[in-house]
Amino acid sequence: MGHRPKILVVFKHSRLSTFIKCLSNYADVVVKELSNEELISELKGGYDVLVTDISVPVDKGVIEAGLPELRVIGTFSLGVDHIDVGYALRRGIKVVHAATHTVGASTYAVAEHAFALLLTLLRKTHLYKDLVRSGKQSWLYLSTSLGSPFVGKELFRKTLGVLGVGRIGSHTGRIGRGFGMRVVGYDPYSDPERCWEDGIELIKDLSEFLKLPEYLIITAPLAEETRGMITASEIELMRDGVYVVNVSRAALIDEEAMIKALREGKVSGYGTDVFLNEPPTPENSPVFREFLKGELNIVVTPHTAWLTEEAPERYARILARRIIEALMGKTLCESEFMSSPDTEVGKCPPDVVVSKGG
Repeated sequence: MGHRPKILVVFKHSRLSTFIKCLSNYADVVVKELSNEELISELKGGYDVLVTDISVPVDKGVIEAGLPELRVIGTFSLGVDHIDVGYALRRGIKVVHAATHTVGASTYAVAEHAFALLLTLLRKTHLYKDLVRSGKQSWLYLSTSLGSPFVGKELFRKTLGVLGVGRIGSHTGRIGRGFGMRVVGYDPYSDPERCWEDGIELIKDLSEFLKLPEYLIITAPLAEETRGMITASEIELMRDGVYVVNVSRAALIDEEAMIKALREGKVSGYGTDVFLNEPPTPENSPVFREFLKGELNIVVTPHTAWLTEEAPERYARILARRIIEALMGKTLCESEFMSSPDTEVGKCPPDVVVSKGG
C-alpha cells in the first residue's frame, strides 16, 4: 500500500473500538465530530479514507476538499444515497458500505423487522397491550369474537412480493418461504438462478409483479430509477386489500397516494421504518400525520430496522474489511469479513471463489 493511509471517521459508531482495531495494522484512524464546514477544512489535511454514515452527507464539495489524496469513502450503512457516488466514482474514489459480497451488516435485522411490521399490521398486536391493561374490552370478547376488529390474517399459503431482491430482499424471501408462503420478486438486476435457489419466483415486468402479492415488502435501494416508483398508478395495479411494508427508503413511495389508497380500502395496511424527513412531523409526512390520528391501519418505527444487539459488530468489522479491500486492491474471502478484529486479512487462497450474489 506504500505509505501508511490516514482514515478520518466523522461518526462515532457504537463499535468504533472494534472498527479501529480491525484497521490498526493497516492505517491510522482519526475520529472527529465535525460540522460540514469543519469537515471540508479537515479533509484538506490529506486523508486517504473518509468514513461517515447516513447522518453526514458527502456531496461534491466534501469530495473535492479531499482531493487528490482521498481514495475511499466508507459508510456505516447499507444505503449510500447520502453520498454523491457518481461524482466520487468519476474522480476515481471508491465507495464502500457495510456489506460483504453476499450479506449486509443488517441484512438479517432488516428482513426480520419487515416481518415484525407485517405481522403487527395483520395481527394488531400493538393494540392489545393497552386494551388488556385498561379492561375496556372483555377478555372473552377479545379472545373469541370473530366479529372483533382484531381478527387477524395468516401468512401461510399467501403470496409475498419482495420488491428489490438484493441481500435484504433475498433473506426476506427466505423467511417468507419458512412461513409457507409463495414468494415472488421483482428486481431487474437480480440473478434468476440465485433467486430460484432461494425459492423466489422472479417476475420480469413490474406491472405484472404488482398484481400478484397479498403482502408486499419493499427492500429496493434508493436510486434515480427507484425514486418515486410506487405512485397511485402502481398502487392501482395491486390486489385489493394488499398490505405494504417499506424498510427501504421513503422516497420510493408517494405517501399521499398511499394514504388515499388506505382510506379507500385498496391498501389494508401500511408499515414503514422510513420517512422522507427524519424525524417526521405531521407537516412534512402524510403517513406520520395519519399514523398520529390512529384512524388507519398504519404502523411505524423510527428507522430502527437495523437496530439489534448483533448488527453493530457486523457494521464495524465488515466496513473495516471493505476499506482494507479498497486500499489493498484485493478481494477478501467471505469468511475474513467477520473474523476476529486482530486477524490479518487479505490472504485468500487463489482457488477460493468469492460470491458476488445479492
